[in-house]
Amino acid sequence: MHTVVDLPHVLVVAESADTTAAMCQSLASSPFRCTAAIGSQEAVSVARQAGIDVVLLDISGLRPQEGLSVARRLREGTRDLGVVLVASSRSLDDLIDALRYGVVDYLSKPLSNSELVEAVQRAVDWRIAVQQSRGLLNQHEEEMARGAVRIGSALTEAELQSTDDLDRSLTPLFGTRTAALDHARRVAGASSALARALDIAEPLLGHIERAALLHDVGKLAIPQSIMRKPWPLSQDEHAVMRSYVSVAAETLSRVPFLAPTAEIVAATRESFDGRGYPRGLRGTAIPLGARVIAVAEAFDKLSGGQERPDKSAVDAANAELVRGAGSRFDPAVVHAWLRSLDGVEVHAVGAA
Repeated sequence: MHTVVDLPHVLVVAESADTTAAMCQSLASSPFRCTAAIGSQEAVSVARQAGIDVVLLDISGLRPQEGLSVARRLREGTRDLGVVLVASSRSLDDLIDALRYGVVDYLSKPLSNSELVEAVQRAVDWRIAVQQSRGLLNQHEEEMARGAVRIGSALTEAELQSTDDLDRSLTPLFGTRTAALDHARRVAGASSALARALDIAEPLLGHIERAALLHDVGKLAIPQSIMRKPWPLSQDEHAVMRSYVSVAAETLSRVPFLAPTAEIVAATRESFDGRGYPRGLRGTAIPLGARVIAVAEAFDKLSGGQERPDKSAVDAANAELVRGAGSRFDPAVVHAWLRSLDGVEVHAVGAA
């Protein structure tokens, strides 16, 4: 049996006291607490002070955009506040706008008491789901923070002095993820060859090779529940997944020998047209090393992730690189890659 404290708290908002009283009466036999507010100013004030779970907002006395503006103000700073709109009528455009403002449900009159109760219950269930998702997100972030500490500690304790030292340290760090380590080594070898084709000299050449070895190291911190999830990721899970480059860059910046690689690793998911992440860098604002690694990594994935892909796989991969030149990739780097294939044999870093 619910106590008063346990009952979901519903704020009923309308432009008249008669309307709020009637709506509260409709909810009287349901497992909700009801508080009434007249007009938007009172509603916003009450919503921010009274521990409201759901707002039932009658906008039938307002123009649709005015009602949506009230809904937006109510949800400011409270992502998990469930808002249910009630209107005299609604159009498809109004419904789309309501969804854009984060409205959970949009009802049109006339409606029965049961329809009203069911809509409020859906909003309560939505709020609970959002709160549970946020709790899970916090767990994921804590797990990533612990993973970043493990990565940083392993690289610091290795007392790195050279790329060979780094390569050796990655074997225990990657553990059973041998395919991921093989990929990193192939990308490092290809990045080094491509950097030479671009006449890049030391020390940047070495920074690029090491950044290529580490371009995916942040993924070691991502919770396995996300990495191995067999269905589409939620928006929050996508955000966690994408954060791996930032986590890696921050971790590497604290290891003196690897600090110069941090900026390169942070930009490996940027796109030449500015549509990448995490910063949306465009063109030459993306560090040259990151533009080199982007091409080398894409080639490895497009050609099937093999040490020595056959000619058909190489041709198909190169065709995709050419298609992506100017959007995902720097055209000059793609051109240098194609030139390098004529006279440079690419070996994975660490290969015998």
